[in-house]
Amino acid sequence: MTQHTPPAAAWRPEGPLTLATVAALRAEACAQVRNGAAVDLSAVSATDSAALALLLELCRVARARGAGKGRGRVYSFRDVVALRTAQALREQGISLQRIRAVVRFLQ
Repeated sequence: MTQHTPPAAAWRPEGPLTLATVAALRAEACAQVRNGAAVDLSAVSATDSAALALLLELCRVARARGAGKGRGRVYSFRDVVALRTAQALREQGISLQRIRAVVRFLQ
């Protein structure tokens, strides 16, 4: 009898999600999403195009396992706007606490 691993609640990266960090996080993120984990970006402090590429890959992984079938992308345009807004505010030196308030408003 094979043992079933329960799905992870969420993959939650902390700190920057950029070209410098995505490569090291990719395998873990894909494995957790493949196992049914959601993606929680609330602790991400900075992003760039590598973060967006990773999110698109995670969408493909989720679709391959049947998640979101018939419902389009896992991430909405609003999610991407919130992510880019958080990045712009962080680059301006705004605190993470204030950024989280803005992201909650946008959601």
